[in-house]
Amino acid sequence: MKILLLSCFMTLNVPLASSSEKALSIKEFLTLAKKNDPNFTKIISDREKLTFIVDLGLPSRKAVVSLKNEHGLSSSDSENTSILSGSISKDIIESGTNLSISHTKTTSTDRKEDLTEIRLEQSLYKNLLGRDVRLKKQALVNEEEITRLEVLENYENYLDSILGQYFNFKKAIIDKNLSKKAYEETIKLRNNVKLKKSKKIASQTDLDKAELQVLVRKEDLLSKEEQLQTSTNSIQRIIGYTRAIPSVHADNLLDKKLYELNLNENTKTSDLRQEKISSLRQSIATKEQTLARRSYDPSLSLIGGYNIDNSSTTNRNEAIIGLKIDIPIGDTKSSADFLNKSLSVAQSNLDLDITIKDLEKQKSITKAKLLKTKEKVDVSKEKLKLMERIVRSEEKRYQYGKVDLDRIIEINSDFFGYKAQYQSNILDYNRIVLSWLSLNDKLIPAIEKF
Repeated sequence: MKILLLSCFMTLNVPLASSSEKALSIKEFLTLAKKNDPNFTKIISDREKLTFIVDLGLPSRKAVVSLKNEHGLSSSDSENTSILSGSISKDIIESGTNLSISHTKTTSTDRKEDLTEIRLEQSLYKNLLGRDVRLKKQALVNEEEITRLEVLENYENYLDSILGQYFNFKKAIIDKNLSKKAYEETIKLRNNVKLKKSKKIASQTDLDKAELQVLVRKEDLLSKEEQLQTSTNSIQRIIGYTRAIPSVHADNLLDKKLYELNLNENTKTSDLRQEKISSLRQSIATKEQTLARRSYDPSLSLIGGYNIDNSSTTNRNEAIIGLKIDIPIGDTKSSADFLNKSLSVAQSNLDLDITIKDLEKQKSITKAKLLKTKEKVDVSKEKLKLMERIVRSEEKRYQYGKVDLDRIIEINSDFFGYKAQYQSNILDYNRIVLSWLSLNDKLIPAIEKF
């Protein structure tokens, strides 16, 4: 079903914005919003997090250089002890390997030491060959993807919000124009009654009724102008205008390019950003649970190296091999962390299930509203056409004295009420279109066509 609403969105007898005014199209509106709205800047700035999420969560890859110089002072003899040492170490986090080299020179009263040590320490059990770090990196990559999807989701919600305000602005212009038109028509009616009174055809009561309608319409026009000013202020805040007041050609409420969208396109729930975000969070929770369980495992490492000893009493080179084991005892914190992560896994499973069901429900409800509101637009358009013919007919009959003034006042009030309802139905439809596009992750690509 490709919904085309080119005909049903044409506004009957509504004045356009002045041709001398600079019309604010959707494209220009969005361009100015991106340039001047701090809310947009805030959303886009979140993309900067993508550059450091992984590095921030992993152990540092830095190489550490250490230098030490010590002097020992003794009151028993004139010889002092000195120690000069330097070392450099580097963690290769992806493989769970630590490399280090150190050199120490010690001078004392009875000997001189000159020792160089080269060491390689490789994890064998906990963080086997960097397994835990790689798993942590996978979780951080998932988090990075969540951030990217959330930026898109926030941007689409932002578009939904400001486009809603844009259409409210156009609706406010149309409402003001309708009210002004009704006011002008009421003045014409009042002048007509004056003429009839001067010819003894209408009474003073009839003139008073006409004057009252003029005041009622004037009051309504002032209210609509106030609403338009409020809407204008909202638009100016978004686009950053400080001098000029924006305007639009308000003959309809939706751009032709949006009319032609195929609103029957239904994105699979598994392909929607919200479902992907929940699924990624579930994956992260599972990985974090695994890491928490391993955190209180014993740590076993293989140590290999080489010593070069050129001391005054020893001249010896030797290969080194050994094992290093760390056994945590009474680690209540790690145990509590594992229970917490297990709870997070259960919660993430529930959240994913709820997200899928909510998305399916929202899509079903929104699609039904979309079709129902489209029918309401069609009905209100037909009502307006019929009412327009009735008004013309009744006004002719009034000229010949076949209907009274009360009837003319009543049908004119109904006529402009039908016009206002027609525009309200269109506005409702526009909002649901935006919601439908946003719900199916289609709003951003739709806007990019402008």
